[in-house]
Amino acid sequence: MKKEYDIFLRYSSLFALLYFFISTYFLVPITHIFLLISYWFLKLITKVQYIGGELLVNSEVKFLIIDACIAPSAYVFISIIFLTLPIPFIKNISLLLKALLAFTIINLLRILFLMWVHVQFGIEVFNKFHYIFYEGVSGILMAAIIIYYLKNNHTKKTYPLFTDVKDLVKEIRKGKQ
Repeated sequence: MKKEYDIFLRYSSLFALLYFFISTYFLVPITHIFLLISYWFLKLITKVQYIGGELLVNSEVKFLIIDACIAPSAYVFISIIFLTLPIPFIKNISLLLKALLAFTIINLLRILFLMWVHVQFGIEVFNKFHYIFYEGVSGILMAAIIIYYLKNNHTKKTYPLFTDVKDLVKEIRKGKQ
């Protein structure tokens, strides 16, 4: 019964997080936090104003952090990977929170780096770096975070979702005998 309860907790948490990461309860506060940190960062290197959810740099360039910058799909993907693995619930939540925190910090650093590139080198260089990050580096960093936390903390050879289904079928068959 302990295994079934653990599966229930993991998948209930997963569905709650899936909703949370695409809702305004997550996106509005984290966007605001990213904007404020970006404002303080840009203030160190240039003249910046915070006006109605936008950053105005040198009275000409507007920076707006949109949902795609926050990458809610990455938070969802990381949650799916961790919570569908048969790791005990408490350990799983601990690993998940560490991975989400690492991703959030790296994502914020990416945004700050891209803003710095734009301020220092202009729109053309910014567009090139943004494309490189958007098309490849972000996915590689997300995969690296997942692999790092799982490799160091999960040594059993199991597969997301499949192992849970297999274990539940085994328990059902045991119950019928």
